[in-house]
Amino acid sequence: MSAVHEATIVHGDVHQEPVINRPHPPTRVYLVVWGWLFVLSFGAYLVELISEATTLALPIKWSLLTVIGLMKAGLIVAYFMHMRFERLSLIYAILLPTLLVIALVAGLMPDAVSLISFWGHP
Repeated sequence: MSAVHEATIVHGDVHQEPVINRPHPPTRVYLVVWGWLFVLSFGAYLVELISEATTLALPIKWSLLTVIGLMKAGLIVAYFMHMRFERLSLIYAILLPTLLVIALVAGLMPDAVSLISFWGHP
């Protein structure tokens, strides 16, 4: 059996599946990604500072923080979880949890609106 193929047994038959051997990225790549994560974290911190010092609208603040968080999640999943070459897995790892959270929040919004209308604005 060659180094390019790996044997797997499925229902008694041996099938050859290609194995993609990619070299491990150099340390410099991880340091650059870490640098970008640091810059994005500092950007989120600045958004918080600016929102405390000024009257930054809450939807703008939360939109900026969400975009920064998704960018950080994308970098972490792509490089540290080694999904950079698996585009579909990368998309599923980022989009599906985000869509689930949006669906859960949207599902709870009617209850929140009814509680606010019953008890008054918090």
